[in-house]
Amino acid sequence: MLNYRPIIRRTAIGVAVMALLVAAVIGGGWLWLGSDDGRFFLAEKLAQALSQPGHPAQVEGLTGQPPFHLRLAHLIVPDSQGDWLSIDNAVLDIDGKALLRRTLRIERLTADSITVDRAPISQPSAAKPSPTSFSLPRLPVALELDNLDIAKINLAPAVLGQGVTAYLSARASLHEGRANAHVDLHRTDGTGGQLRLDLSYSPDDRLTLALHAAEPTGLLLAALDPIAGKRPLTLDLAGAGTLSDWSGDLKLTGGKDVRVDSGVLIGRQRAGLMIKAGGEARIQPLLPVNMRGAAGLAVPFAIGVGIEDGKPLRLDHLRLHMAAVDVEAG
Repeated sequence: MLNYRPIIRRTAIGVAVMALLVAAVIGGGWLWLGSDDGRFFLAEKLAQALSQPGHPAQVEGLTGQPPFHLRLAHLIVPDSQGDWLSIDNAVLDIDGKALLRRTLRIERLTADSITVDRAPISQPSAAKPSPTSFSLPRLPVALELDNLDIAKINLAPAVLGQGVTAYLSARASLHEGRANAHVDLHRTDGTGGQLRLDLSYSPDDRLTLALHAAEPTGLLLAALDPIAGKRPLTLDLAGAGTLSDWSGDLKLTGGKDVRVDSGVLIGRQRAGLMIKAGGEARIQPLLPVNMRGAAGLAVPFAIGVGIEDGKPLRLDHLRLHMAAVDVEAG
């Protein structure tokens, strides 16, 4: 499974480097940054930010008018096991005038290709409990991403168990407690897999979410449940409400004879969050043969899970109404 934390960390470092570049402009270094020496300096700092000790990143062909208009021909990021990430022909365009209204507006962030050969080797760190309270980060400027466009994402088989080629586009914004995002990721290697996400969050704590994911090859479900074999998998989750009273509908299918229909509720409690789901599961083909008769064709279910800071998940209740037996726990 791909560990996203190193990628997110490196992305955050990149954003920090960009903030330093903007500070350099304010300090009067704009003209110098646009010179050959200035671009060499930026390439060197970017390489340092993305490197691990003894494993320097390679930054090639940095051109443009820094820091608002940058072009990068080639980037290679290694770790102790060799190169794991490469990016070709990246473009970054920032609206410099928008900074006058305290907005970091990225007009364009694109790349011809991003290749991930494997998950990066991350440094061990102490596990931190996941917070149960949610709030958007407070930033000194508003963020606007007008166009994220990656023409080709290449994932080697070592990443997901199969080679994947995909296209990614997105746009997003974050300003004064309000966030919006649209993401479209779909495979371009003839398999038809896709992921679409539309999300909005408002200062009154209201979240609207629509997620659709499809994996038609069946390899993902077969990896999760070898008994199931290769079955096309689809997932749809949509809902709206405040985070203290959020409700949505979840639909999951695995071929023609596997289906889960469930309502989802999220509510805040004094000590954390309570997540509840209830509906009907038709999952007989996913079970061992000797359990299918006992389960029956359709299994009504209800489950509630409590989440508290620094504590393991707490099962509040579980109810299964199977053909041969009813199960209750919690």
